[in-house]
Amino acid sequence: MSLRNTARAFPTLLRVGFMEAVAYRAEMFVWVLATTMPLVMLALWSTVAREAPIGRYGEAQFTAYFLATFIVRQLTGSWVFYDMNFAVRNGTLAMRLLRPVHPLWAYAAEALAAMPLRLLVSLPVATVALNGAKNAGILAGSIIGAFDPAVLAHVVDYKKKLEQEVLGKVDRLKNDGWANGFDI
Repeated sequence: MSLRNTARAFPTLLRVGFMEAVAYRAEMFVWVLATTMPLVMLALWSTVAREAPIGRYGEAQFTAYFLATFIVRQLTGSWVFYDMNFAVRNGTLAMRLLRPVHPLWAYAAEALAAMPLRLLVSLPVATVALNGAKNAGILAGSIIGAFDPAVLAHVVDYKKKLEQEVLGKVDRLKNDGWANGFDI
């Protein structure tokens, strides 16, 4: 198994790995639900902190911490060694040994190919986490707007209003200036 053969086969391995990830999207959905412990803890600690802060941590700090934990967990998890162990115990690793690419490269390609689906899970969470309800509403409206042109029109109008609001703030900054020499 030369490096040249591996490099030539790697794009195909990525495509096959991505297709396997898509083919088992129901399994991935269950996996996402099972790995949402940070969100469960978020609900628990936010409820507790709603009454009174716990030390220096209030509801906002708990929300930021557990959403960051969820996102990092989604983007950094790897099951390569679990999959390899499973293949060895079930005798299916022999099939991979007959391929022209080393099994470690194949497993690595599968793990990388699953990353877009993990991003599909974590990006909306991160977007909503940045500005709470406004971003959540824009995200939900955009998703619904893909199927309903009237809703999409409202979302587009709202985004244009936000753009005008931001541009107005930029003009005010330009007119009023900044003492520290900030120039937009």
